[in-house]
Amino acid sequence: MAQSRSAESEDHDAPATQTAVRSLQQELELARAREARLQADNHRLAGALEQAELQLADLSTLREEAEFGRRARDAALRLQLLQSSTSWKLTRPLRAASMAARYVAERLRAR
Repeated sequence: MAQSRSAESEDHDAPATQTAVRSLQQELELARAREARLQADNHRLAGALEQAELQLADLSTLREEAEFGRRARDAALRLQLLQSSTSWKLTRPLRAASMAARYVAERLRAR
């Protein structure tokens, strides 16, 4: 009789167990689908991050080049102002004589 009740109980529980198994299988499929979407999102975001890092590196390079250009323009302007000054013009003969003296001295040392 005990076996009969156990068999009846198993027969009665079988649909509930099958329903629970189907429910768990559906949840597993949903979880796998979410995992696949998350992996695709992670891959897409990793690519976007890599592109952003490349753009940031390019931006840093451009910023450095712009700073170098600005400094070069400032130096050229200062040089132009210096060379157009009265003192620069007045000391030109002295600078020429000094350069000629250095040239002669180097030639004499080379002998």
